[in-house]
Amino acid sequence: MKFNKFFIGTMLTVACTMAFTACDPTEGDDPFGPNPNPNPNPTSDTLTVAQAIAKQDGKEALVKGYIVGWYNNKSAKVEFSNQNAADTTLNKANVIIADAADITDATQVVCVQLTAGPVRDLVNLGTNPDNLGKRVVVKGILQAYNTLPGLKSTSYAEINGKKSTDPVTEFYCFRVGVGSIAPATASAMKVGDKVVIKSKIIYYKGTKPETVWQSATAGGYKGTILSINGTTPAEAISATEAIAECVKLGPDVVSTSEFTIAGEVTKVEENGAEKYGNMTFYIK
Repeated sequence: MKFNKFFIGTMLTVACTMAFTACDPTEGDDPFGPNPNPNPNPTSDTLTVAQAIAKQDGKEALVKGYIVGWYNNKSAKVEFSNQNAADTTLNKANVIIADAADITDATQVVCVQLTAGPVRDLVNLGTNPDNLGKRVVVKGILQAYNTLPGLKSTSYAEINGKKSTDPVTEFYCFRVGVGSIAPATASAMKVGDKVVIKSKIIYYKGTKPETVWQSATAGGYKGTILSINGTTPAEAISATEAIAECVKLGPDVVSTSEFTIAGEVTKVEENGAEKYGNMTFYIK
């Protein structure tokens, strides 16, 4: 009898232990336990333009769409093109997106504010006219902008396989003077040309490694183009090295000395060689 009681008690203990273990929600193989990856596809939460228009609740959201134009502040209308988008008197600080690349109805668009820095550099039509018609994902606050349903204070953008959070790989040559180079020669600069410049450098706002340009009231300084498709001096550093030097300086600190920098032109932003005696372009 004693044996039976002991045997039954032991079996009950084992059974209870097995039952408890089988129901333990912390077990990794439990199909009813916590999902180890509750949101495997974050982009599934991205709003369409139509949804963004309807929501406008002042909260942050990701919105996907196609760039169909920009808002012209001077004429107070939507421009369904990339024309004049680089005119700084009109501003390059926004794009218009829609759910299809061929939409030209202003009631079906969202106006996206492009904050200065990586987001604007990546998305704006002024320096990236080929972005017209391209699919873009942007993150910002759902709030009216330029009299339209909007997305303000953008903190992230993704287009053409590039993200605003990607490491900087291009060095920005801002209003670099043509020096002794003939203005006509400088104005013919194109993507792929090999360029050597000399300038002080700055990590502008901690987001953009670039040359230093100052107006006459601020000292009247600007860098100089030394050569286009010429010989690279031995002391020249690469665009990548120039970027690293800017990062070392820290945000908005101007270098005390000039750097000779050599690189390949990746984009010509402003061609003012013949009118202003300077050029604005990117090198890598």
